[in-house]
Amino acid sequence: MATLNYNHLLYFWMVAREGSIAAATVKLGVSQPAVSSQIQRLERSLEVKLFEKSGRGLALTPAGTTVYAYADEIFALGREMLETLEHGGRRPLRLAVGVAEGVPPTLTHQLLAPALRLPRPVRLAVHHGPLARLSAELGARELDVVLSAERLPAGSAVRARPHPLGQCGVTLLAARALAGELSARFPASLEGIPFVMPPMDAPLRRSVDAWLQAAGVAPTVVAELDDWTSRLLLAQSAAGVIAAPSVVAAELGARHGLETVGEAPDALQHFFALTVERRPRHPGVVAIIEAARANPVR
Repeated sequence: MATLNYNHLLYFWMVAREGSIAAATVKLGVSQPAVSSQIQRLERSLEVKLFEKSGRGLALTPAGTTVYAYADEIFALGREMLETLEHGGRRPLRLAVGVAEGVPPTLTHQLLAPALRLPRPVRLAVHHGPLARLSAELGARELDVVLSAERLPAGSAVRARPHPLGQCGVTLLAARALAGELSARFPASLEGIPFVMPPMDAPLRRSVDAWLQAAGVAPTVVAELDDWTSRLLLAQSAAGVIAAPSVVAAELGARHGLETVGEAPDALQHFFALTVERRPRHPGVVAIIEAARANPVR
């Protein structure tokens, strides 16, 4: 097999990343025939077919998918090298983090803290949103890591490795008067009680629903919100009971004037750092994962 031509690999990687030759030419600033020619040369040198026609566009072959995964890591490593060398390593290291909706803000701060304690200054860029959008940005290398309360679903277009950060149960919180009424006969006291819930597809909602069903109680859902702050404010105004991962329940309660109704230790919440690399190289990502291995969320 011939020696790998990294210029050919770059053209292939850009087409695979952008989704078409036309889009790649805009990024590369070259003509479509030039891009096509470079990819054909790469295919000849590797002795494999990298793309196949799919409707009016192109799709990666199985071999193309493999090559793209390696190319992704190769060019990420190159960017990291340039950033490290620039200004003698004194420039702050940019860390782009996606935070999925199931991760509470207070836990986000705890998980990111190890990256901010690195010897080299780190400049954080944090993006919040649904896991589907953040995983797409991770696959496009726009994010270095995604903090999530779940793994990517089977069949996801993005291949991301989940690095466990820990797990914990769930604590139910409410305004002081309501919490006082409910805590004595918990969990039977929850029957018919108003609940402020995350959406049906949220990991927290699924685990709480399963726990309530096992406990044989059926509360009344009065609101479904994907925003943590909105749920906390509604609970603070005595609109209903709210569920939170136990690891941050005490802090959330203190900040928002909420008290514990009861614990649901079996309603497990799992937390992950999602990366596209098998072995993350970004020092900030490595710091987050290694800190969780030493002291996992619990």
